[in-house]
Amino acid sequence: MVDTSYQKPVFESGKLTGFETASKVATVVTEADADTGWSDGWYVVNGVVNLPSRITVTGEVHLILTDGCNLTANGGINVNSSLTIYGQQNGTGTLTAKGGSTQAGIGGNDNETSGTITINGGDITARGGDNGAGIGGGGKLGYGDGGNITINGGSVIANSDMYGGNGASIGGGRGANGGNIIITGGYVTANGWGIGAGGEGYSGGSFSTGVNGNAFITAERISDKSNQNNWSGVIFVGDEGKVYGSPELKEDATIPNGKTLTIENDKTLTIPSGVTLTNNGKV
Repeated sequence: MVDTSYQKPVFESGKLTGFETASKVATVVTEADADTGWSDGWYVVNGVVNLPSRITVTGEVHLILTDGCNLTANGGINVNSSLTIYGQQNGTGTLTAKGGSTQAGIGGNDNETSGTITINGGDITARGGDNGAGIGGGGKLGYGDGGNITINGGSVIANSDMYGGNGASIGGGRGANGGNIIITGGYVTANGWGIGAGGEGYSGGSFSTGVNGNAFITAERISDKSNQNNWSGVIFVGDEGKVYGSPELKEDATIPNGKTLTIENDKTLTIPSGVTLTNNGKV
């Protein structure tokens, strides 16, 4: 057990206003955790750790990625309860999770709805197995719903399955509901089937940004656009991006090659000192 600092989100009246440094006594993650799993409590990754097989989360689990650490979850992370991930001040701790066949990278197993997944920081890459979501539901056709997924910060790359199936990048497995997805902050890239329902899905679930969201999101598609008038952030769907509301970028971000960002006359995008927006496309 070690006493470890982490970046804790701060909310006022339900709005994310920033992060503050906090500390917690946590159990150090080792390769042996692949056999035992993670149960109720706090865990911390120090250094380089390779989990040889899929790890199971039970109860309410909190995971701290220390700056400079590197956690590889071979087989991914099964979440059917609750997993919250935190970074440290520089946000350089990395987590790579790769789901096996019909499993989410982080989330459900075969035909299993994801539990609650919250990402508050760190550098995270998740890829689903055949028909599974990168982050969200596992899946064969129609059963692995996305559950409850919230991203408040960090750099997140989510990829739909590597075998050519139809899991969402963030959301449901093949043919499944997208679940409830909230992205208030961070630099989020959703490759493949994008955000929401998996391919052949009948319901996109719900997608929102929070009233003062500052995320920079790049997605091939977003299933649920019913609340689009209340979106806040920089959001690309396909090759076209827009500024919604009056966001202030909190993370370095890049407009990819071939994509166009439109800033309409009544919108404002603030890039504060210390944050860089690189333009490889068009504005």
